[in-house]
Amino acid sequence: MVTLAEKKSIQLSKWSLIALAVLSLVHMTSLFLVKSVIDINVIPDKYLKIVAIVMVVLNVLVAAGVIFGGKSRILKGLIIAFSALIIIVNTLGTYALPAYKGRIEKMFVPIPETTELYMNVYTMQSSGYQSLEDLAGKKMGIQATLDTENQQLALEDIESQVGEGQITLVEFEDFYTAVDALYKGEVDAILINEIYADIITENADYDSFETDTFLLAQITQEIIDQHDQPTAFTGDVTKSPFIIGIAGSDNFRATPSTKGRTDANIVCVVNPNTRQILMITIPRDSHLPIGGDEKKMDKLTHASIYGINAWRNTVSHLLGNEVNFYVRVNFRSIIDIVDALGGLTINNPYAFTSTKHQVWDKEKNKAIWTKYSYEKGTITMTGNETLLYVRERYALKNNDMGRNEHQAIVLKALIDTVISPDTITKFDSLLKALEGKFVTDMTVDQIFSLVQMQLADMSGWHFSNYSLTGKTGPGKSYAMGNKELSMVFLKEESVNKARELIEKVLNNEILSD
Repeated sequence: MVTLAEKKSIQLSKWSLIALAVLSLVHMTSLFLVKSVIDINVIPDKYLKIVAIVMVVLNVLVAAGVIFGGKSRILKGLIIAFSALIIIVNTLGTYALPAYKGRIEKMFVPIPETTELYMNVYTMQSSGYQSLEDLAGKKMGIQATLDTENQQLALEDIESQVGEGQITLVEFEDFYTAVDALYKGEVDAILINEIYADIITENADYDSFETDTFLLAQITQEIIDQHDQPTAFTGDVTKSPFIIGIAGSDNFRATPSTKGRTDANIVCVVNPNTRQILMITIPRDSHLPIGGDEKKMDKLTHASIYGINAWRNTVSHLLGNEVNFYVRVNFRSIIDIVDALGGLTINNPYAFTSTKHQVWDKEKNKAIWTKYSYEKGTITMTGNETLLYVRERYALKNNDMGRNEHQAIVLKALIDTVISPDTITKFDSLLKALEGKFVTDMTVDQIFSLVQMQLADMSGWHFSNYSLTGKTGPGKSYAMGNKELSMVFLKEESVNKARELIEKVLNNEILSD
């Protein structure tokens, strides 16, 4: 027969085994959690110390309960429940933290080695043509000098699809002449780069090009950006000033492309030592040498037709300082970010009603045309309203200069909102909305180090903005065969002022405004 003392001994022995297993799991999962916190390389050191202290205290409490609580069933139950809670939290944290880090990394798309280029065949809507085979024995307009390499690759593809019937090729000196010939019926179709097709609509004579014509075929090519990249930034972004260019692409694709027109052109001079950000907005139509080449004068918005580095080199040449990094966003990026934040609140300087622009209809999954009215004062905008706010120029008092002002207002509001403590409640939806929305050459380590710096003290930044100004007039466009388009000729004193402000921020001087 088992005595009472022996029963108690057996119970204590079972409790010791259970307690040892529980204590081991608590210790093991705590170590895994601390390792995960360290590995994500985002949490500042002072918070890491707090996490470590909390883990030690919890483990000590569990150990004390195991040692001194073995004689009470109530204490045993509490110890098991408390330990189970710690194990669950530790386990969830160990798996969740790397997952969140991965989602943050997915926000930023690294520079692609290749990018897709679209060569389009257009006919008039009234032609009734439905496929490339319908062009057999017909005339197609092509370019004599521009974009000939990409054009030749597309022609080879077209010829293979047409088959036995031959297409008669008619060469034109520039894209406008080719479009004019299509409208007049001198050719049955034209072959042009989709990027250039977007530029055609800038001409008032062809602003209805998208509805007048029919996209008969699209030939997709993988191409490499061959423009020289600037010298790599070797400093510490948390200790050394740097310059980052924000290039807003004018399309609604899910992921921004490194090629295509740039609708918003903002340069941010960031000094982490003085906590200053100087935002310089540049009119999209600024007449500048592409990549710094005086033989290639064109609108700044056309520079990124030749790749993002061509745009960056153009801006660097203008401002007399190398743009160290770039971030490429597009219309969908702006819409999704603002909607994920629950809207964007700004102080609108004056009331206006926009002209019609395209916005994104999420239900129809396509772009639609609309306009919005904006009141003076504090307003909260949706993603689509924000997009029109930064795109509008014709309804504003100062046209291009007014648009530059709006872009600076929105950028500052976005930065203020994202770094505010309130954003933590929208963190999950924000990460989902931001996935794949930025193409940048900043490394993940550089991005995380900036996040870590901001989390360390959550102190604010001083924002200053300056807009380059100029006069509008006709100027030759290199991308369009030197055809004259409306350009903005920047004032020399305005450019010099921008350069002066940049030097002050880089040299740790505090700007008054």
